[in-house]
Amino acid sequence: MAEYTGVNAPAVAVQLNPTSYRKGLIKSVKVRFSSLIKHGGSFSLEISPGGYKELFYASNGGTTTVTSWVWPEAGSNASLEVEEIGSGVKLDIANSVGSDAWEQLSITWTAEKKIYVIRIANNARDDGSTTKGFAYFDDLV
Repeated sequence: MAEYTGVNAPAVAVQLNPTSYRKGLIKSVKVRFSSLIKHGGSFSLEISPGGYKELFYASNGGTTTVTSWVWPEAGSNASLEVEEIGSGVKLDIANSVGSDAWEQLSITWTAEKKIYVIRIANNARDDGSTTKGFAYFDDLV
C-alpha cells in the first residue's frame, strides 16, 4: 500500500466501489451499472452520451499503463484519459472508433509517486435518442 496525503490506496489500483461515492472520491455524470453488454463478469459501466466517470489512481512512479475495454455504439466516440490533479494537464488520451464491438483502449505515461485522475467518457452528443450513443466500459486495469 502507498500512502498519499491521507489517502491509503493500492499503489496501482483504480478505486471503483460504492464506498468511494459516499466519500466523494469519484465523480460521475450519466453513469450506471448495466448487465446489457458486458466484457467480463456480470456488469459493465454504461455511460450515456456526454457522460463520464472520474477515478483516482495512486502510482508509485515510473512508466504506468491503464487499459479498459469499451463497447461504443456505432457513431459514438469513447475515451480513456489520465490527467494531473490540480493542473488538469492531460498526460495521455486513447479514443475509440465507435464500432459496435469491444475495443481495448490503453493509456501510458511516466508517473511520479502521486495520485492521478483517470477519466472514462462517452463523447457522443446527446441527441435525445434512448437507444443510440451509449458506451459500455469494462475490465479497467
